[in-house]
Amino acid sequence: MPREVRSIIFTRDEVLVSLRGYWLHRSEMPKGKLDKFTISSSGPIEIEAVYDAAHPTRQVRRMNEADIGAALLLTCLNQKIPVPRKSERQLQRFGDMIGLVVTIGLNQKGPSAT
Repeated sequence: MPREVRSIIFTRDEVLVSLRGYWLHRSEMPKGKLDKFTISSSGPIEIEAVYDAAHPTRQVRRMNEADIGAALLLTCLNQKIPVPRKSERQLQRFGDMIGLVVTIGLNQKGPSAT
């Protein structure tokens, strides 16, 4: 059986839009003005978003890989980008962008060629 590896690449702006959609979906949308948005450059992929940095009601949102992946997957579902349920998914950096890497059938044994 053929195997498939697909990368769905999101720019910084698309990641931010995905996070906002995820927060709205979960009724956790931060209030105020976004002052800082940082994607980690090494190690696990993490995001920090700071709202109203100079204000006493400052909000800092930190997202780990699982939450970022869920946000990107929600965007794929909303935009009708097919991501099979039985696929394996992981995040990967592509410069200053984030990729949702989807693998299908890599752990399945196919017929051996003899």
